[in-house]
Amino acid sequence: MGRNGIFEQLNALLRRRVREGEGRTPEPTAMVLDAQSVKTSTNMPGTEQGVDDSTAGEARLNRIAATHPTLRKGWADRSYRECLVDHAARLGVDLGIVRRTPAPAGSACSRAGGRWKERSAG
Repeated sequence: MGRNGIFEQLNALLRRRVREGEGRTPEPTAMVLDAQSVKTSTNMPGTEQGVDDSTAGEARLNRIAATHPTLRKGWADRSYRECLVDHAARLGVDLGIVRRTPAPAGSACSRAGGRWKERSAG
């Protein structure tokens, strides 16, 4: 096993420990697929970074579902297209396509206390 395998194992172990420490199940039951995050993530295989979302979406879902068989619910941005909803259903995942709601002009969103909060810039 190469170095990448070791880091993946450490990441999985830490994720499980954090989840258990928060009183949650060790494995996730829900996911979010955000095309912009995938394009810049260091956790995604290089072959999936910057690739057209509809082209790589099925491969991502296959890999995620195989790695986390407890997944039952997912949300994806519109970049992934409706065709992935059917593919996700075949994998046992209820996938919803979410439309981004633009923030009002002059506002910014921040995460505070584990929850997203909007603050006005005025």
